Amino acid sequence: MRTRFSRAAAAAVLALAFLAPALPASAREDRIFYLYNSNGSVSIQRVWTALAGDKNDAWTPATLNSPVDPGETTSFSLGEGASCFYDVKVQFSDSYEQTFANVNVCRADKVTAT
Repeated sequence: MRTRFSRAAAAAVLALAFLAPALPASAREDRIFYLYNSNGSVSIQRVWTALAGDKNDAWTPATLNSPVDPGETTSFSLGEGASCFYDVKVQFSDSYEQTFANVNVCRADKVTAT
């Protein structure tokens, strides 16, 4: 019985070793960030993203299906790509804009807009 368990455990470790290199690639495919509106009186109406620190990268509008009301959280997916760091800009219903630098979308950072 002990030999069977050891062989099964060894097979499981070997299988995980083959899967491990694929994990970082799949993590890059799920590049997301969460946006929380902590402002008590206005909603977030628009969201843009740009590669972090790249002055030549224009702001790209993010799809916002509905306003992010005070106290609500929503998520954004940036699809596949090699970059993990983005700048994020939001615009509130009172036209105030707020920018966040170096949001890590590979670890699903949470942006708190105030």
